[in-house]
Amino acid sequence: MSIMKRRILQCLLGGIGFIVGAGVLAAAPGWEGVSEAEWTRLSSVFSPEVRMAARKVGGDYHVFVRAAIQAGGQVKVRLGAGMEQSLILGDEDARQAATHGRNRHLEFVIPGKSLGTGALRLGLEVRWLNADGSVRQSEVFRCTGAGATLPASMRQWQVFDFKQYQAAVADQQQKIAFQVEQPMAGKLTVVIETPEGKRLRNLL
Repeated sequence: MSIMKRRILQCLLGGIGFIVGAGVLAAAPGWEGVSEAEWTRLSSVFSPEVRMAARKVGGDYHVFVRAAIQAGGQVKVRLGAGMEQSLILGDEDARQAATHGRNRHLEFVIPGKSLGTGALRLGLEVRWLNADGSVRQSEVFRCTGAGATLPASMRQWQVFDFKQYQAAVADQQQKIAFQVEQPMAGKLTVVIETPEGKRLRNLL
């Protein structure tokens, strides 16, 4: 087997291992068990990165928030959830809250029965604070209308389609990503073959 074939096979096996690992991690509690495929980016390229993930455990929703921390500052979060009834949760209401690297992670548990029935709506407010506690930047996500604070009316929070979200996560988990280094300028073709040498696909 050539060096290139071995490297491609190693990359593919590594990708498969990631998918299996992601399946195992999905069963773990807390944000530490959330796979990268589950994190949906909410922020634009012009803002500090904010991502959200969600799971349903029994009748409750577990919503995870990951927000990048700006140098020397802090992050504060408010999450709005509603169906027939609504509630707003802050940092102090989080089941878990921790700083990991340059990100702030929070896990909120939303008791489904307390909200009634109907479509779930979620809105998010993230504030980036300076060291002295003053607001450096504030943004809202999954909300309609202008403003930098979470709207009081849940009608301005966007509907969260959990089944659609699950389908998007499953699609991401089926993808295999690998890097190929090209030593010089020119055209590169990556060939995927079975261990027996049968060509499966060319990636241009």
